[in-house]
Amino acid sequence: MPNDVNLLSGMPTPMLVVGGIIFMVVLAVFATVIVKGVSRWSRNNGSPVITTMARLVTKRSQAYGGSGESGARTAYFATFETPAGERFELPLPARESGLIAEGDAGELTYQGTRFKGFARSSISSR
Repeated sequence: MPNDVNLLSGMPTPMLVVGGIIFMVVLAVFATVIVKGVSRWSRNNGSPVITTMARLVTKRSQAYGGSGESGARTAYFATFETPAGERFELPLPARESGLIAEGDAGELTYQGTRFKGFARSSISSR
C-alpha cells in the first residue's frame, strides 16, 4: 500500500486535509454569523428605548435570494434625521415601509438598531 493513503478511509491524505480545512472554514463562518447575531440582539436589548422627533430622509430596499426554487425576499431600510442633525439608518418592517414617505416628520421610537414605530405629525416638511 502506498504511504500517502489513509488506512482508515482509503482516501489519499491530501484530500482528507483539504476536506478538513474546508469543513473548518464553513464551521468558522457559521459560528461567526451566530455570534454576530447574538451580539447584536444582546446590544439592542441592553439599549434604552428612545423616542425623538425625526424626519425620514430616504428609504431604500434590498432584494436577495430568488434563485432556483427559492423566492426572492426584500429588506426595507429608512434613514432618519433628528433636529440635531444626527442621521441613522434603521431596518423597517415591510408593513411600515409603505406607511411613511420621504420627508415625513414625527416621533420616531427605536431601541438600538430596532425600529419600534413612527408616529407622523400632522405637519410634514416635504
